[in-house]
Amino acid sequence: MWESDSYDMHNEGNSLYRKGDYVGAIDCYTRALLLDKSLLETYFNRALAYTKLEQYEDALDDLKSCLELDAHVGEVYYLIGLVYQYMEEYVESVQWYLKAIEKDPGYENAVSQFTRLLHKISTLDEIPAELETYLDTMLEMEQKEIYLNAHILKSHLAFARYDMNEAERHLLEALEKAPDEMVVCLNLGRLYRKIGNATEAIQYYQLASQQDPSNINSLQALGELNMEQSLYEESETYFRRVLSLDPVNAEAYESLGDLYQSLSEHERAIASYRLALSSDPDKTGAMYELACLLRSEYPEISYCLLKKILEKDKEHQDANEEIISLKWQISDMENLDCDSLLDMSSDSLDIDIDED
Repeated sequence: MWESDSYDMHNEGNSLYRKGDYVGAIDCYTRALLLDKSLLETYFNRALAYTKLEQYEDALDDLKSCLELDAHVGEVYYLIGLVYQYMEEYVESVQWYLKAIEKDPGYENAVSQFTRLLHKISTLDEIPAELETYLDTMLEMEQKEIYLNAHILKSHLAFARYDMNEAERHLLEALEKAPDEMVVCLNLGRLYRKIGNATEAIQYYQLASQQDPSNINSLQALGELNMEQSLYEESETYFRRVLSLDPVNAEAYESLGDLYQSLSEHERAIASYRLALSSDPDKTGAMYELACLLRSEYPEISYCLLKKILEKDKEHQDANEEIISLKWQISDMENLDCDSLLDMSSDSLDIDIDED
């Protein structure tokens, strides 16, 4: 039962929260709780305000107070999962999302946010092994997206153990359940590519691209795989499609540079590498290839590019060797104005790229 004073303070906190005054809202909620410590909704709302201020430990304390008052409120479990997700403690986050969905299987916000978290985890360089404890539970769940992501995560964990058959099995089971699911085809393409099965990789990347023509990852992979098989016309088409979707995609420009080098079209290669570096100045692969192409005609620019690579990676053996070989061409290396020479937006190189 609300007491009049605590009710007023709670409502004032809500008003301040809606205005974005989270500090003021917390103060009001705290005053309400000093009057009555049994106000679950006030603890919950204060946790929301703490979350907005990224005071995550305080938010968790309030949410655990909510559970002490009533352990059956799905929204509390959901918000705990969300807070742990913000803290990048993904295994804890998974645990609490699962509890929220167990309390209320129809809780759409929890299912949706949990699905996004699982997708994010699947893109991590290293997936936490402790997550496997919860994956079998997910495989029994009715929600399609959770089931699919569980198979994808199982596949990634199997791959990390070098168990390629197990990785393949999980993805094929997911595909059987959802044959039109782009993300499953994309992951099958990645798996087959990693194990050197280019034919199967291309097949699944093409399926992924058909299901989502705007998916840049599948298009880029198809371009690279076709280039590896010397199918240069097809390869260029895929890279151009990437650039039609993302005109500043550095990876696609770098790949075009590699393609034109393979065709001995050096001017177009130079232009492509320059565009890659305009989009991403730290792309050392494009930087090195450009330095090699410019070595004869523009040794000063080549030297500055190699020097920049070594600033990022002192152990880059190829860059070190190239710099040594350039010394006889440049009389005053140490006094070069590399900042001016490396202005990729300048017209110092009169080369353009045909984008037709």
